[in-house]
Amino acid sequence: MAHVTIRQALEQVAESPALRSDNLLVMPVYEAVARKLYQISGNPSGTFRGQQRAVRAHKIIANRLAGLRMAGTLPVHEEPDEIEFLDLTGGTLES
Repeated sequence: MAHVTIRQALEQVAESPALRSDNLLVMPVYEAVARKLYQISGNPSGTFRGQQRAVRAHKIIANRLAGLRMAGTLPVHEEPDEIEFLDLTGGTLES
């Protein structure tokens, strides 16, 4: 069996949310764990403990897919935001 990272497992489950087969015994462990994390994160129970578990699962998914961030910094983005400015002056303001 090939080596699969946590990020690859989470991305694989996010890209194909449907089960490949109904037999859960043939499902790889990494896929089962990733599916359970998404299930806990997406369907929290109404209890306080269930909501805490959902927040924790969501944090695990976000940290593994996007990476950790330093305290006091903005949330991480996979792609930097870029702004392209058009020259509306026709080049008359160049110095």
